[in-house]
Amino acid sequence: MSRSSWITTGVILLLACTPVHADPGIGETEPALVASELDGSTFNLAAERGHVVLVDVWATWCGPCRAEMPILNAFYLKFHPQGVELLGLSADSARDADAVRQVMKQFSYPAALLVSAEQNGFGRPRVVPMTYVFDREGVLRAELWPGGTPVTEQNLEEAVQPLLVGGSNAERH
Repeated sequence: MSRSSWITTGVILLLACTPVHADPGIGETEPALVASELDGSTFNLAAERGHVVLVDVWATWCGPCRAEMPILNAFYLKFHPQGVELLGLSADSARDADAVRQVMKQFSYPAALLVSAEQNGFGRPRVVPMTYVFDREGVLRAELWPGGTPVTEQNLEEAVQPLLVGGSNAERH
């Protein structure tokens, strides 16, 4: 068995054997999330009301995560001036903080380590990558992930643009 197969098997077993906090459901208000960003700033999801917010849960060891990050970055650069915020929330351990910083040097959006969150209503991720899309009132409107609706430029725009023009009434996914 290759090293990557062992790692994948280990991650699957770890996630399968670890109690998982209930993810927010579509139509529910965002869970508490207060985390120190890699630059030392504090990200508070509740304080982002008035913005459309994407929280992308990812990890340095996750190939699909790394593949979608350039798409997320391009989307962030295009829509940030219109009130879109994006946080890359790394599921890596604290000892991997340097690797997370190294990866994030390529991207413009902020990132934080999930393990260092002061408040974490998301709990451990059930799957990575997972991108949550919250409307201006903090209500979850879409989840994008490879096993469902994947992160693509088109899927991001379909999930976010109605929230920019039509407020929070546009439910999707």
